[in-house]
Amino acid sequence: MRILVVYYSYSGFTRRVAEAVARACSGELCALEQPKRRGTFMNFVMGGFEAMRRRSVALKPLACDVAAYDLVVLGTPVYAGTLPAPMRTFILQEGSRIRRATGFITASGREAENLKVLQEMRGLLPDIWREPGLFVCYSPNPNEVALGVSKAWGLELARATL
Repeated sequence: MRILVVYYSYSGFTRRVAEAVARACSGELCALEQPKRRGTFMNFVMGGFEAMRRRSVALKPLACDVAAYDLVVLGTPVYAGTLPAPMRTFILQEGSRIRRATGFITASGREAENLKVLQEMRGLLPDIWREPGLFVCYSPNPNEVALGVSKAWGLELARATL
């Protein structure tokens, strides 16, 4: 079973969770990147605006072929209570090529509100989404508990897909 972990991370926390999941399930990593990296303030303002408006954005070409994997794990932070534009763009562009998908979100606090982002991802990929997704809470920095939960979830993914 081939597993790909596709993630978007600005601050690096989601990347660390994606790495933990990929290691645990023996998956490969693929980062979503925009052609030009914004500064922190501009990313906060424009990233939130694009997310709330459900805008698509330019992405660098992927270093992976999602169609070559049996399961694609999508990892993303939460921006303004919704899915960040880079992940939304990826799902809209590549979703038809994905066989099965699941995902995780990273955010601080407000679990019920943030879980709506997992529902939003499932809504964009309704016929191939595999439950359960994962919510990783951080406050304010990645910690060993959050990364341990991510690793356990990755191990469960590996067992479930054998």
